[in-house]
Amino acid sequence: MRCKPFQHMKKIIFLILAIVGGNVGSYAQDTLKALGINPLVGESYLSITCDTTGVMPGNSGTGILWDFTGLTATGWDTGVAVTCSSTPNCSMFPGTTIAIRSLSGPTVNYAIANSSVYSQNGYYYSSSQYATFSDPLDQLHYPMRYLDSFTDSYSGVITYAVSSLPITAHENGIAKVVCDGSGTLMLPGGTTTNVLRTHSYQLYVDSASVFGIDTVASFVLNTYTWYKNGIHSPLLTILSSDQIGGNLHTKIVSWSQHYALDVASVNRLGNSLELFPNPANNELNISFSQQVNDHIRISLTDLLGREVAVIADKNAQGDIHLQYNTSALPRGMYFIRLQAGTETVTRKVTLQ
Repeated sequence: MRCKPFQHMKKIIFLILAIVGGNVGSYAQDTLKALGINPLVGESYLSITCDTTGVMPGNSGTGILWDFTGLTATGWDTGVAVTCSSTPNCSMFPGTTIAIRSLSGPTVNYAIANSSVYSQNGYYYSSSQYATFSDPLDQLHYPMRYLDSFTDSYSGVITYAVSSLPITAHENGIAKVVCDGSGTLMLPGGTTTNVLRTHSYQLYVDSASVFGIDTVASFVLNTYTWYKNGIHSPLLTILSSDQIGGNLHTKIVSWSQHYALDVASVNRLGNSLELFPNPANNELNISFSQQVNDHIRISLTDLLGREVAVIADKNAQGDIHLQYNTSALPRGMYFIRLQAGTETVTRKVTLQ
């Protein structure tokens, strides 16, 4: 998914287009199907963005070994699949069947997911930063096997405010998507077999009026995405965009981990959880409220999900305040994982 404020209008749409859930089965069943691909309400995923230097998509074909164990994390985001009606701006995105809500920011991505198609239907970050599609962008057709392909035209409008002055960009394009590879995918988080890869080639035109000046620019967008059956978010996405006849270039690399999530429980526990200061130097304070006497476990993990420390492991109830000395840990990004009974909340913390 991708779910943070964006600094450039092109980067917005690139990140949004990269968000799609997916899967494949065993080699004899290498077929993308809606039941295994479409996001499920309540499922959450962690998307880790990476340094793009030297990262290439690798070969197409069958029996491919894609080795991306050398990826270096530069950031992260989390998202959870929710119903459209549970978001405040659902009416702006007619036809939406599922939304991906950021757990670390206000962004919501809207999609049309049914038994035959997964389409991007827009996103909303704020009243001055959102995108809507009059003709949604199809990202997957079901079922889809190795060498299957389809072509789809799409159009949308992106609203983006610069210094409180709204800019409206109209985008029209055509995308060809082909399932071009199957094999084994190696990531920093582990190795996955029986993976399928799709390659989306998009040619699109942006037209906008910027400070009263009409501008038109054409771009080529190449997106490679790896899927595994039963995992409802992409395992890996490599996206690059190049302006035709210009010098604008963007590249994004991200891989993901996913887990089931009780949304209502996370809301209750997460609303009370406070981490301060964040970024932290030598000491991190952790505060939250536990309504019933139950077992709690608070752990610190790195970006690969490896447990670095256990901060608390006991029964507790009421308003809980803990202090943890971080001076001995390497500086960088970590996650605080709070488990209280059957509820789990994960938050980012930076040590500096």
